[in-house]
Amino acid sequence: MLHFTFSRDFLFLFFFLSNLRFGLPTRRAAPCSLVYTPTVISCMTFSFSPPNFLVTNAPSLTTGSQTRKVWPHSSAVQRRRSRGASGREERQFRCRPPRVPSRVCLHLGDAGVAKTTHSILPSGRRRDDSLSLATPFSVSLCLFLFANCFMPGWCSAVPPRIAPFYFEEGLTEGMRTQVMCTASQGDPPVTLSWVKDSAALDAGPQQHTVQIKDFAAYSSVLTIHSVTANHSGNYTCVVTNHAGRAEYTAGLSVTVPPRWVVEPAEQSVVLGKAVTLPCQADGFPKPTITWKQAIGTQPQEFRDVGFEFQQLEEGSLFLAEAGGQHKGHYMCQATNGIGPALSKLVKLNVLAGPRIRPRPRTETARRGEAVTLRCAADGDPTLEIVWRLRGSRIDPAFDGRYAIKTTPLGAGSAAGGAGGGPLAGVLSELTVEETELRDRGEYQCIANNAYGQDSVGVQLLVQELPDFPRNLRVSEQTGRSVTLSWSPAPSAADSDSAVVSYIVQYKEARDVWHDHNQQKVLEGAETSTLIAGLRPATAYHFRIFAQNQLGTSAASDVLH
Repeated sequence: MLHFTFSRDFLFLFFFLSNLRFGLPTRRAAPCSLVYTPTVISCMTFSFSPPNFLVTNAPSLTTGSQTRKVWPHSSAVQRRRSRGASGREERQFRCRPPRVPSRVCLHLGDAGVAKTTHSILPSGRRRDDSLSLATPFSVSLCLFLFANCFMPGWCSAVPPRIAPFYFEEGLTEGMRTQVMCTASQGDPPVTLSWVKDSAALDAGPQQHTVQIKDFAAYSSVLTIHSVTANHSGNYTCVVTNHAGRAEYTAGLSVTVPPRWVVEPAEQSVVLGKAVTLPCQADGFPKPTITWKQAIGTQPQEFRDVGFEFQQLEEGSLFLAEAGGQHKGHYMCQATNGIGPALSKLVKLNVLAGPRIRPRPRTETARRGEAVTLRCAADGDPTLEIVWRLRGSRIDPAFDGRYAIKTTPLGAGSAAGGAGGGPLAGVLSELTVEETELRDRGEYQCIANNAYGQDSVGVQLLVQELPDFPRNLRVSEQTGRSVTLSWSPAPSAADSDSAVVSYIVQYKEARDVWHDHNQQKVLEGAETSTLIAGLRPATAYHFRIFAQNQLGTSAASDVLH
């Protein structure tokens, strides 16, 4: 049977019910300080059975042998009984909040004088005030305000905390892995999410290969059914609630044996040119790439590559200038300690473009005579040599004065051919019949094959005997000497037939000309000379000759 006084008690019940939410443990973004006002507001008389019933913000209530759950998130409520001096039974209760202080306690008991003390310090210390209720039969409802919050900084909700988790070590591609992230504490509700390398897993490229499932209310399970190298990284579990945020990161390393990114392949290079032997591999850990060169023509024994090679950052092998000694087999090997090493044997072919053998660069011919120009070249087949004069190709079919003869030669280079053998050699001979002055000039010998070309110029000089000097005269005379002058012949300025010297002969007038007449030899640049030691009152005859590389000109007119 339940009854109560309407007027004042009803008004207070309305006040209590309208403010009951302040008695519940609420979630606040900021903590608050407390003002303790243990004051009896009102007592309302009820008839209720069984007696000894207490309502509080504690999680449970103990009355005799009964425990009733009331509100969560607070500590237990205990009751003690004692006898007063008057013989009346007193009941004492203690409220113990763990973190959030008690706000409102409803006590059902006998009507009488009530005193209360509450343990509400946020530091965890408990200050106990007792609640004593008299009268053993009727039930009274007493409402107490224990705390009101005014200043921040004293009390706070519980932020989340994550239990550590780890990925298995030694994972290789194709294996599976699973981890669980659990919020070991924190006020509900909590939200769990996953991040990989600062990117949300539900939005990244791996969202379809990573499975995330919630487990109960405080855990999340991350599963990868078949790990790959792309799954390696840092996985972060993020737990949030109204009181804060917690993160825990675990690293996942997926070991991957070496595999080719760019597989080595046979390469060919023209002699003297640059070449790169490709070799790139990846894996985890990053593979180490090494190169070896076969000793001899058969890949049975290997040695380290020479200092002239440069290994690039990605693993390829670079050679700036290929020589004949670089042809042969090379092995690229990639290893990272996971699984078997990768290796590949490849061949480097050093192809010989044409190389013209050294020969004299100048040929001399006497005008009207035949001359033969020669050019020898080495290189891989098919090797061809052509001749050009002043930009035009010489073709014996169109000019019968020319003839070209080609003769195979033996090996003339150490480079070796495409197959590793000696290079082919070719000799080309160009013959010019009855040379004329117009045949003078530079003849180009050009050697070609599939791998390049080489050329050399051969200068042909067509010479003839020089003309004799003109206008021999006496420019000065004494009793015992005479100074002679002359003019060079027009052909003396020809570069092919340039005069290299002059010979001045003289004799007494009564003698005849012969090889033993007196003479004086002068440089080809001279145009005058002094003849001394002559006899006075004696008549003399003078003549002059011009000389070049081919011989001596005819004598000039005799000066009497």
